[in-house]
Amino acid sequence: MRDMVKIVHNDYEKISDNCMWLSNEYILKFTVELNKRNDKFGKINYYKEIGYTMNGEYRININRDFIYYLSIESIHRNQNGNKIQIRITVNDIYFLKYKLNEVIAWFTNKNYQDLFVKKDNKIIILNKVDPVIVNCAFNTYIEFEPSIYNYENSLEQITGVRIFLGSDGISFFMNLNTLFAFKYFIDTFNMYQSAQNMLTYLGRPENGTNYTGYEQNYKQYQESQSFFNRVNAERKND
Repeated sequence: MRDMVKIVHNDYEKISDNCMWLSNEYILKFTVELNKRNDKFGKINYYKEIGYTMNGEYRININRDFIYYLSIESIHRNQNGNKIQIRITVNDIYFLKYKLNEVIAWFTNKNYQDLFVKKDNKIIILNKVDPVIVNCAFNTYIEFEPSIYNYENSLEQITGVRIFLGSDGISFFMNLNTLFAFKYFIDTFNMYQSAQNMLTYLGRPENGTNYTGYEQNYKQYQESQSFFNRVNAERKND
């Protein structure tokens, strides 16, 4: 019989949801990281309890500090064993929303009605437009360009966008239906509320988890709350 593993709150590293498929190779995810790390303190959990005394009372505060972000990720690892990932943080998402309006205009605005044309039963891009670039965390970027996908061994073509992920050599094609779904998701997604919901799913840790405080003050406070101290009575030895 396999030994049971004792799992505690601080063992959990992160919680992620797969939000939508962007292509056969790339997915949109939302992640909440539960720990931070630095050289001085090492691993620091998002959940802390801090005890202190004030006005003769002992009090405990709960502080939470978590990291959350959307990301476009490859589902396969490259030859170095890494997955491509572009993070979209709360500092990036408004700019992404704004720039997606420019991308959608290629397919909905009359000013671009001659962008895609059909010639000799083939769809071509007639006019060149500037790519739309969204700068993201860690000096990365997402770049959108109008594109046409040609199916192998078929005359079928579909319009959409080619998305470059931080490099001219890393890209994938997103068809028009997925593009509109992606825009709807980005427009309606509440990052902070979603992060809170995911922490609720994880569950509240036991009282006293990651506690920091002044134990001596707490003991003094407990003693001051005893019955004899509250009634100002003297204890007598038996």
